[in-house]
Amino acid sequence: MKILGITTYILLICLISIGCVTEPINSNHIEYTISISSPVSVRVSDSSRIIIKSNIPNYERCSCIWSTENGEIKSAGTEAIYYAPQEKGTATIKVKLYDQQMNPHTDSVQIEIFKQYIILKADDMMFFDRYESGIAPNWIKFIEYISELDIKASIGLIGNSLDKGDSNYLEYLKTIAADEHFEIWNHGYTHEYHEFLGTPYEYQKEHLLLAQNIAKDKLDVTLRAFGAPGDKSDINTAKALDEILEIKVWFYGLDNSDKLNLKFYTHIEFP
Repeated sequence: MKILGITTYILLICLISIGCVTEPINSNHIEYTISISSPVSVRVSDSSRIIIKSNIPNYERCSCIWSTENGEIKSAGTEAIYYAPQEKGTATIKVKLYDQQMNPHTDSVQIEIFKQYIILKADDMMFFDRYESGIAPNWIKFIEYISELDIKASIGLIGNSLDKGDSNYLEYLKTIAADEHFEIWNHGYTHEYHEFLGTPYEYQKEHLLLAQNIAKDKLDVTLRAFGAPGDKSDINTAKALDEILEIKVWFYGLDNSDKLNLKFYTHIEFP
């Protein structure tokens, strides 16, 4: 739906995998570590690959015992497949690895079993000089509503609004950036409809960096996600994004990028 100064979307995603690292274990005066590399979460009735990482010599050949109290694990040494139950909740996955001297090394990780994640993706944060705060009234209503519900939302910032905005606008955005309910992301520098479609690679990278750098300079914020104006992008966008390591997530991106691509599935902006 389109309201003054703000476009809202709902986006369904799964989360990226991370590892959980244990403290070093002293075994025969050598400090060894093992860690379970697993997803943060797994959808109900779905499965996910889980592996062990370690500095133990030849740890891939070591014997392992896997267990969980919720769901099922089928293992083959240092790799396992976790099968989630049919109901949402949490699961603790444990492993005990025996090295070649039969010394045990243990680690555990807790993951969430979910039915569906939802991201509130709010586009087009810009400066309005006719308002004292520099923020459109419907933006303020949106921000206050999210805070009252104690949920989270993401806000797409148009980079050059930080050049145009006055001190009230900048202070308001700093307050939002410091609020755990919100994440501000890169929505281009000029917000021209074809800013990232059909334009040269050099132009696109420059505009990505302009938005990144001005957010750092004026808000002290590193933007970790990107979404193109009008969701229009091309292969040059992918190339430019891949060279900006601090951006981790791409809203409605292309498959040939190394970013976490939150794909577009269907239109919901109709009455």
